[in-house]
Amino acid sequence: MFSSAPARHFGQALFVCTVMVIAAMTAYSLSQNRWLGQKVGGASWALTYEASATHGDASAAQVRYQHNPDRHELDRSEEATGSVPLPWKKIVNVNRSEDARLEVVPKGNDTVSCRILLDERRVVAQASSPAPGRPAVCEVTTGERAGKWSH
Repeated sequence: MFSSAPARHFGQALFVCTVMVIAAMTAYSLSQNRWLGQKVGGASWALTYEASATHGDASAAQVRYQHNPDRHELDRSEEATGSVPLPWKKIVNVNRSEDARLEVVPKGNDTVSCRILLDERRVVAQASSPAPGRPAVCEVTTGERAGKWSH
């Protein structure tokens, strides 16, 4: 007579292998920052936004900027300050492959400038007021990887 013990052991081994393959595929998917076709949080860049007077004549400006408030979430936020003294600087997170935007609105007929920096040293966007009283707008689309930035 044949025993059912080898068949039972084969079924258990097959079940364990199936679970291990599913776990490995899940781990690989998470390591590639994809889950059900969406990016996982934590995929963001630390950028430095800077605003300053163009010729030292502006002492304050209003600043508007886009950022990701929590680098582990995909949320995107737009902030606006009241009047802030110049020069002004803020480090923010922006998701990969998203637009980083900084707008500096001068008081009166002053002129201002803005810069967006990667790693606090590489300028990835910069602009100045096109005319007295006009805002300076800096924009750049963040890269998917460190070497892939549009600029």
